[in-house]
Amino acid sequence: MNSFLSFFSFYGRTNRLAWWGRQLLIIAWWIVFIVVFTVMFGDPAEGAAELDVASANTKLLYLAGAMVVSMWLNFSSMVRRYHDRGKSGLWCLLLLLPIVGPLWQVVELGFFSGQSGDNQYGERPGGRRVDAFGEAFAEVGIQSAPVSAPAPSSPVRTKKNTHANQGRSTGLAGPGRASFGVRGT
Repeated sequence: MNSFLSFFSFYGRTNRLAWWGRQLLIIAWWIVFIVVFTVMFGDPAEGAAELDVASANTKLLYLAGAMVVSMWLNFSSMVRRYHDRGKSGLWCLLLLLPIVGPLWQVVELGFFSGQSGDNQYGERPGGRRVDAFGEAFAEVGIQSAPVSAPAPSSPVRTKKNTHANQGRSTGLAGPGRASFGVRGT
């Protein structure tokens, strides 16, 4: 899908960074709209006395158009962000709750991470880049090295059991065994 058209789509998923970016885009949209609106029609306080119906209708038409575009952008980004969290877009109805609803949406959509991996709403945003690069390299005959776990930086230390520690391990346990908070035998 075209990246411009994806701003208006309700399908798929959006990560936190893209959601914050879209919120900033909506704020910038309103700043530009207010500046252009003021330049085109002048200060509303100055022209209130000689307001005619045609001018008022034109102003309302521009304002309605700007509101429709910004609301569409906002709802599409919220629905896609809820999809990333594994929830239905109907969670946008939380906006109807005064004060609590908008605050909760900012917290949930802006600060909580999405589901890892694919979910019922699509692939994880940006999660397929590594696979795409690997496929592109494979097409030209380059094989990537398998990723392995890093080697430990220091040797594993253990203390031999003595009568003084009564069978409890006081050093680092061997691989795969935790010793912190676990009593020895």
